[in-house]
Parts: sequence; structure tokens; C-alpha cells
Amino acid sequence: MSRSTQRVKPSEPIRDRKWVLPVGKYRGQTLETIMGVDPHYVRWLAENTEYELHSDLLDELDQDYDIASGLIWGQLRNTRVMND
Repeated sequence: MSRSTQRVKPSEPIRDRKWVLPVGKYRGQTLETIMGVDPHYVRWLAENTEYELHSDLLDELDQDYDIASGLIWGQLRNTRVMND
């Protein structure tokens, strides 16, 4: 069975960013790719499926989310200041 069609749950939390999702919306894509295009899906995956992500990956997701939220908030605040 190829790596992309493997449906066995990993015995340890997933820590490899090159791990390939075997099912679902992003089937056949690496975790790294999914984190780049849809980090909310990766968080959902960790919270709602049998796939457990290593705490390092979850921390990275949280950090990226905080940075993105700060950038968006800063853009919104600057837009409002410019329009006032």
C-alpha cells in the first residue's frame, strides 16, 4: 500500500511535516502543504479526528495564527485611522 493511501492511524503523534493525509478534503497532500493553505483545517483535523498532531506542530499553528491575526488587526486599524 502506498504512503498516500495508507489508512492506519499513526501510533505516535504526527510530527513530520511531510506526512501525507490519507483521507478527506486534502487527501494525498502533505501536512506542510495543508498548513500553508488551510491551517484551520489542520487544527480541525487534530481536534476532530483520530489523527493526533505533536504539540510542536500545534504550537506552530497557534503562532502562525497569532501572527496572521495581528497583521489583519493592524491592517483594519490602519484603514480605520486613514478613513477617520
